Amino acid sequence: MEEVAKAGYQAVNWPLIEISSIRPDEQFLRLACKLEAFSAVVFVSSAAVENFMSAALTLPNFSWPEVKCWATGPGTQQALIRFGVAEHLIITPGCEAPQFDSPNLWERVKNSVRACDKVLFVRGEDENPRSPTVLSGQLSPPSGSNWLVWKLQQSNIQIKTIEVYRRGIPLWSTEKLSLASQSVDEHVIWIFSSSLAIENLSILLPNQDWSKGRVLATHSKIASKAKEVGWGVVHVSRPTIDDVLKSLKFIIPL
Repeated sequence: MEEVAKAGYQAVNWPLIEISSIRPDEQFLRLACKLEAFSAVVFVSSAAVENFMSAALTLPNFSWPEVKCWATGPGTQQALIRFGVAEHLIITPGCEAPQFDSPNLWERVKNSVRACDKVLFVRGEDENPRSPTVLSGQLSPPSGSNWLVWKLQQSNIQIKTIEVYRRGIPLWSTEKLSLASQSVDEHVIWIFSSSLAIENLSILLPNQDWSKGRVLATHSKIASKAKEVGWGVVHVSRPTIDDVLKSLKFIIPL
């Protein structure tokens, strides 16, 4: 939000996903010591990087081996670099990609793995797991990092998964809930970078009328979730700060 404030907007950061670490177990220790067995390790978020690396660096003589890291976005890429992973080992969607997501990451990596290769997913888990969507009697295609898991499985890639953090709903005070409810109007733009954030806000304000609210979503799937919940006006932007600022300037000229 610092860049948004510097651009001249009154910006407030209200985290809608509570992140808590999961204590490393035997599986974590076993996998962290044998990363060379994988063709690639997928980090689904900067939180995945921070929680995995913080735990791994407590192991004797741990250092990142010559194993590729896949990351869907620049935030995750920068987190890997901060923890000492060499840039040439990190693969992300190109800066020209229309979105930083699993399909665009897949376009970059699909020719680098073969059937029977092993890929490790480092990710989080939800306190309240969501049920898969059913369309016409069949499960709909997964979204997010689950889409990449599904795509790899279709290519007969062996998948291992490790959860290193937990996503929950933050505990907001009565005053903050009241202020949030009052901020759902035509004078405020809510910027969402996660569908889960929209779901959590809906749980925090179960009786809210969203029809007067305005949203700037950093992905079309996030925009779809906002419309599903009932937000009145929904705009979509690429997730880079430059694109977000351009969109804001179009919506609310300074």
